[in-house]
Amino acid sequence: MPFIGKQPAEAALVTGDLGDDIVTLAKMAAGTDGQIITYDASGNPAAVGPGSDGQVLTSTGAGSPPAFENAGLTLGTEAATTSGSSVTIGSIPSGVKFIVVSLAGVSIGADHQSLGIQLGDAGGLESANYVGLLHVLNSTTSAPLACSSSFLLISGSGVAAANNFNGSLILTLEDSSNFTWAATGGISANAQSSDRHWGQVNGTKALSAELTQVALISSGTFDAGAFNIAFM
Repeated sequence: MPFIGKQPAEAALVTGDLGDDIVTLAKMAAGTDGQIITYDASGNPAAVGPGSDGQVLTSTGAGSPPAFENAGLTLGTEAATTSGSSVTIGSIPSGVKFIVVSLAGVSIGADHQSLGIQLGDAGGLESANYVGLLHVLNSTTSAPLACSSSFLLISGSGVAAANNFNGSLILTLEDSSNFTWAATGGISANAQSSDRHWGQVNGTKALSAELTQVALISSGTFDAGAFNIAFM
C-alpha cells in the first residue's frame, strides 16, 4: 500500500492484534472432507481423519490426538470346518479386549470326539494351562470335565458323527498386563439327533503375549460347518 512519507517498520502480529471472530472459514487453509482439527502431543494444530463409514471419533488418552475407530463389533472372515482337525482365524488386531467365537453347523464326522477353542499370540497357538470346567449333558452322561489343552466346548461318549454343533464362546480380556482371558459360553447339537449333546464352559487362560489368533480344534476330522469371530 502507498505511504505519505517514510514507510513504517514492519512488526509481527501478536494475539491482541486480532479481534475475536474475525477469521472466517474462507481464510482457513483447505483440508480434506471429513477431517477434524485438533491438537497433537506437542500442542500444535493437527488434522485427524477422515475415518471410514461407521467409525466414531474416540479419545486415545492424554498426550495423543483422538482417532476414528470402529464402533461396536468387527466381524472376522468366516472359516470353513470341512476338513482337518484345526482351523485358525488370525490377524486379530492389537488392542482387542472382547471376542465372540461362533459355531454354525460344525460336525466332527466321528463318534466320541471333542471340540475346543485354543488361543494364540505371535508365537503360535498355546495348548496348555487352560483353567476351567466344561459341564456336559447328553443322552448318556452328565458330568464336568476339566479344561487343560483348550477351552473344551464338547466332549464325551454321547457325541455322535451325526451331531452338528451350534453356539458361541465369549472371550473377555481380564488382565492386559499378563494377557489373561476369561471364557464363558456353550454349544449344543442339532435337536434332530437322538444323541442330543449340550456343553457349557467357563475358564481362564493367560497367554505369553497379546492375543492375535483363535483356533477351533477337534480330536477328530471336521466334515461340515463353519466358525467365525466378532471382536472389539
